[in-house]
Parts: sequence; C-alpha cells; structure tokens
Amino acid sequence: MLRFLRQLKIAPAEARCLLSSQSLLADLDALRQKSRRRAQAKGARLERLVQAALEAEGAKVERAPKIVRWRPAEEPGGKPQPFSTRHDFFGCWDFMAVMPDGRRCMVQVTTLENVAHKRVKILRAGFPSTPDDRILAQEKGRRFRELVGPAFAMPGRTLTLPALPRRPTLTVTPEVG
Repeated sequence: MLRFLRQLKIAPAEARCLLSSQSLLADLDALRQKSRRRAQAKGARLERLVQAALEAEGAKVERAPKIVRWRPAEEPGGKPQPFSTRHDFFGCWDFMAVMPDGRRCMVQVTTLENVAHKRVKILRAGFPSTPDDRILAQEKGRRFRELVGPAFAMPGRTLTLPALPRRPTLTVTPEVG
C-alpha cells in the first residue's frame, strides 16, 4: 500500500496518516483494482485487434491461454485466492501464428511505453527468435510500431491496423397479434 501511495507522490508522513483511515484504504484498494481491470481490458482489446489483422491476412492464430492457479481459503468457508497467472507462450509471446505460406510467427502485443521491458524480457529469455517474430507496440488508437526479430530494434515501421468488425446488435421486434 505504501508503494502505491509513493506512486501517487504522497509524502511518507502523509501516507501514514492516510493509512490510518479504513475507508481510505478501501477507496485506494478499489482504485487499484479498477486501474488493473482497465489495463487488462485494454490489453485484451489490443490482442483482439492484432489477432483479427493476422487472421485477415490468412494466418492461423492461437492466443496464449490464461491459466490461473488458486490457493485454498485461509479460513473455513472463505474464498480461495489466485496466486499465479500465466498469459504468454514461453513466458514471452501473446500469439503463435502460422502464415499461409507456412512461416511460423510469434507476436507480442504491448504499448509503446512498455515496449522496452517486453523487448528485454524476450531477449533475456533466450527464445530462438526469427525475422518473422514481431513486437507490436501501440502508439495511439489502431497505429502500432512493429519491431522485427531477432533484435527487435527501434524505431521499426509504423502500421495502421484495420478496425475490428462491429458485433452484430440484437434487434427485438414485438410480435403483433
């Protein structure tokens, strides 16, 4: 909690005062959870956008499954708690795609602010990257920076992906009779 207050640039003395208030603790916890949910939703949106673009090129795409491990409840009748989640292939990649000509392509989707962290993670993992592997970093909206393997060097080229198709809306017409 103190780390979160430091991120908000609150002085340690003020943070101790603030931490004494239980309602503020609940508010900060709710704010942190809301922020985390928004980040997860944005990541899922970006992944759907990239997956749709790859499939439009004729690629067979497999998204990394979300795996959650649960710790049993500490109290009888309590809720079990998640303690480990995994979302990536080989700890690095969001997608595995096979292009129509048979090439294999691994893809990591991220934001431009987080691209350096993802690049270092992939390079340190020792995964045998190829020139077909990509890191796609969102710049704004549907515009992405494409970093090509195996070095994933900046600045990379800029891509604009097509919009996702809209979900069909269900229209209910009342029956007359």
